[in-house]
Amino acid sequence: MSVALKVNNLKKSYGDFEVLKGIDFEVNKGEIFGILGPNGAGKTTTLECIEGIKSFDSGFIEVFGKGIHESEIGVQLQSTSLQDDITVLEAMKFFCKWRKLETRVDLLDKFGLKEQYKKRYRNLSTGQKRRLHLALAIANNPKLLILDEPTAGLDVEGRVSLHEEIRRLKDEGVTIILASHDMAEVEALCDRLVIIVKGEVRALGNSRDIVTEGKKEKKIAVSTINNSLLKYTRFKNSSIVDKTKDSVTLLSENLTEAISEVVDIVKEEKDFLVDLKVESLSLEERFIELVNTKKEVV
Repeated sequence: MSVALKVNNLKKSYGDFEVLKGIDFEVNKGEIFGILGPNGAGKTTTLECIEGIKSFDSGFIEVFGKGIHESEIGVQLQSTSLQDDITVLEAMKFFCKWRKLETRVDLLDKFGLKEQYKKRYRNLSTGQKRRLHLALAIANNPKLLILDEPTAGLDVEGRVSLHEEIRRLKDEGVTIILASHDMAEVEALCDRLVIIVKGEVRALGNSRDIVTEGKKEKKIAVSTINNSLLKYTRFKNSSIVDKTKDSVTLLSENLTEAISEVVDIVKEEKDFLVDLKVESLSLEERFIELVNTKKEVV
């Protein structure tokens, strides 16, 4: 599979403070690639270096085997904003003129903005603004598209709609980098992802592999008819991670022993199981684990 983006040993410091400590990852052509990291981890700096708006101290970045070329990259920033009085059509004309392109009215139609040509930016809904930003970002037919929190502030319907547009762009051959704090969004859209913590790559791969590389603990959610487990504050083979009015969620590496203990207790209490589910840790839980631990080998 050919490489769309290569980031090699990327380093960046401000004085004595190292923001990036040798970031390495590759993005394959045609995939949606997620970049995750807590605030202050170096995620934004990495994106800004890729976008060409921030210099770096050492390392290199290649876009389709070349140096950073603006003509091959489209960017939709989280903070993207336009003048309140500009209309949808005027915004597209302005961006296309700036890039010396024919006005891409077709993109406004493609993203459901045909009826909004004369509508001023301040009067657009959040979803319409996001779709306009996306249309502007791909006006130059970029091979690589960077989306920074593209669905922030959208309701469920708006997120679903924008996810469909992102998938459609992928189907058209666009390589997409997605930066998001929404773990469900990353799991739903991204083929692979990188997690950056304290300026270092802590995990790289698809979400399932990243989760399974972590602790081997499993979650056991149990509910019974008489809720007899709720009075217990500890178990021999598992730890309690959550309690509701009618269920207990346990965490254990010794799945067989933990379930056996629960079943024995339920019998002793003359209670009856209603439901018992075993689940792996989620990407969000794995992310928190990586953020709170020292660097791991990836």
